[in-house]
Amino acid sequence: MKKSRIAAALFLSLTSASAFSVNDNSYHNEAQLEFQSSSENFSDGDWDLNYRYYASPVDQSKVPYALSGFLAQSSSIGAHFKFNNDITDYRTYGIQGQYVFDSKWYIDGVIDASDNNPDASSANNATTYGIGGGYYFNDTSVVYLTYRRTDQSQGMEDTDRYTLGVKGYLPVKVTEGILMGAELNNYHYSTAGVTSTTDYNIYADWYITRPWSFGASYTLEDQSDTDDIFSINTAYFLRLTDMLSARIEVEKQLDPNEDGVTGKLILNGRF
Repeated sequence: MKKSRIAAALFLSLTSASAFSVNDNSYHNEAQLEFQSSSENFSDGDWDLNYRYYASPVDQSKVPYALSGFLAQSSSIGAHFKFNNDITDYRTYGIQGQYVFDSKWYIDGVIDASDNNPDASSANNATTYGIGGGYYFNDTSVVYLTYRRTDQSQGMEDTDRYTLGVKGYLPVKVTEGILMGAELNNYHYSTAGVTSTTDYNIYADWYITRPWSFGASYTLEDQSDTDDIFSINTAYFLRLTDMLSARIEVEKQLDPNEDGVTGKLILNGRF
């Protein structure tokens, strides 16, 4: 509880401060400290420290702040470390990189490792690695295909995931624009029961201003015993100084059996 209160107090103090005029300078480096939790159990949230370097300068002066990295279409490499301090003592860390060719085709790769309750006899470790690629078919849109493999310890099921997706940003004259996307995910499991599943996800985020967005997503699964998932969200990106910003993201799943909301408090640095 103490750490979550510190996170909330820090964010509120930053957002309540008077923001002077800031310059939207281009950047190569982006570092973030995130706290993710739910209103039902706020004290047991997850912390995530992540960093990304972009080979080409990222322009954030004319586009929604949250989309500047995606719209840069730049080669990049990043790393993260995520953890919590509840009874599972969950920790995960990894790296991810993307190389974009002059033709706007790209390849990417990722590797993640996680430890769940590492000091207990029931500890479960997992490793995820994957490759992928795609094509930026215009200045604001991409189509992509990825493969991810997750290997579990302690007899847990291993998973292969194949994803085909497309997303694009459409500027509009009124407000800023709309980000739209769709994904098809196919999962294969190592268990003797259900060996594969498929889900379909569509989403849209309307950027009313460059800092503020409102969106929705819908996920349909092919299993008869699972419910479709529909959620709405809103996010705000508050510029504090030339290099420092604060972000808040809130999501609500529209299901009678789901209480509360989930969200993130983020401290963002760009330089």
